[in-house]
Amino acid sequence: MNAQAKISLGRFDGAIFSTFFSYSAGVQIIPITLVLMSEDLGFSLKDGGFAEGTALQIARWIPGLLSALLCGFIVAKYGKRKTLGVATGLISIGMTLCALAPTFKFITLSIMIAGAASGIIGALSASFIRSLHPTEPGRYINFLNSFWSIGTVFTVFIAGGLLLLGVSWRILLLTTGLLAVIPTVLLLMPESKGKEYPEFPIKVSAKDILSQMISIIRDKKFMLFFSIMAIHAGGEGIFMFWSASYIQINFSASSWAAGIGAGLLAVGMVIGRTFAGYFLEQRHFKNAIIYFAIFGVAVSITFPLITELWVIFVVLFLSGIATAPIWPSLTSYCTERLGHLDNTMTMILLTISATPGGVIFMLIVGYIAVVKGGLTDAFYLVPLCFFIVATLIYIESRLKSKSISPDDNSYNLPKLS
Repeated sequence: MNAQAKISLGRFDGAIFSTFFSYSAGVQIIPITLVLMSEDLGFSLKDGGFAEGTALQIARWIPGLLSALLCGFIVAKYGKRKTLGVATGLISIGMTLCALAPTFKFITLSIMIAGAASGIIGALSASFIRSLHPTEPGRYINFLNSFWSIGTVFTVFIAGGLLLLGVSWRILLLTTGLLAVIPTVLLLMPESKGKEYPEFPIKVSAKDILSQMISIIRDKKFMLFFSIMAIHAGGEGIFMFWSASYIQINFSASSWAAGIGAGLLAVGMVIGRTFAGYFLEQRHFKNAIIYFAIFGVAVSITFPLITELWVIFVVLFLSGIATAPIWPSLTSYCTERLGHLDNTMTMILLTISATPGGVIFMLIVGYIAVVKGGLTDAFYLVPLCFFIVATLIYIESRLKSKSISPDDNSYNLPKLS
């Protein structure tokens, strides 16, 4: 297939793209509004009060991890389209309840609802679009993930600007909740005849789903990919979570300047994923992962050495381009290399790697920051992550793909895709 071939998009592409946009906006809006939220709800982010902010993150992560683990069982019973439609609806409900929250406990419970929905969306979206475009799935998965970055750009610049103008944080959370209504309707409204979503034609039992999960987890190459994804998620998470704080602390910059840095990182990610989605063919993904990771090493290793704020902005933008295609390309490349395993369950379990990867690297960053008295040295973890990803993908590419024996019943299970 020519890389310039026409991109074919339909209703369900629009639905999943807008779902990812809403998913991103729902995640990003909380830290942006947290300070004003704390003032209105009576908890302080000073003098040790960061515990409340951390609790809100945990309130999203734990339900998200649990729902991702259960996602395969839910899909087997209700299908991908309805499962994603309900999950997107729960994002809308969760964010709307956040906007109306009278207390910190209420907003925590509301975020738990949105977090559970986010886990399903994160776990299922790549598989959803792969079923729509089985020939060149990696291109469309890159397009899909670009909408996460678009949601980030929208939230950082638009919501951040509106907050500076005095718009209530409650209005912004309510708007985020209402935005999620659009993909909910697109996913759950009746299907057009002849244009139905390609669900798996037969029902798969919970026992078969559990057997699939066990077979996938026992596969050594899957665990290698799981580790690669976790390492990349950790490195990307350092930039996404800590760069704004680094700008404010090390350059005595305003929160608006920190927002510009985070926004430029996200703009770079939009460009990187759009480029990969349009120009890269499936057969090029392995080399693309390695080359983008090497580029990431070269760019990010300079970050802790920079003393000029405008240079930091440039490096964040270039780092966004470098890191952007790696996660979606890894997802597609992994399922291609693990063709003996169910694609849907493989993608679901792969996405779970982001949680341990993110948590472990967040803890390491915190430890380094305490020991060294700042964040600077912690940012050397980012080029290390890029280097490990490039090295492990090169090693994996030298290994043979799984050869399935006709007598191996562990791979003859009913599949979701």
